Amino acid sequence: MLGAPPLKINAHVERIPTGFEISAVSVMASGEDAQNAIMHIGKLRKEGIDQLQKLLQQPDAAPPGLPVNGLINVLNTLQMQSEGMEVRLRVVVPRDVVMALPSVLLGR
Repeated sequence: MLGAPPLKINAHVERIPTGFEISAVSVMASGEDAQNAIMHIGKLRKEGIDQLQKLLQQPDAAPPGLPVNGLINVLNTLQMQSEGMEVRLRVVVPRDVVMALPSVLLGR
């Protein structure tokens, strides 16, 4: 649970030469809520990386074609900060990760 929900979210995706840049800014009710959200997001990011690293240890457990290393890199490069009541997130998702996901999700 991320704690208090944001009052407002503004997000956009931009195509860049290497893939997609995703940026989001959310406005929280207080600076404390913003800091708590950053802590929770950071914890979830770490848990995601840990689970993906477990898949690297057991390759048969991962769905075929899942770009595990690519997803770990995406999570490692997630930038996040709180500034006053705002939570700012930015991540670049490489083209090869984006292209691999539909076949993994659809089981092809």
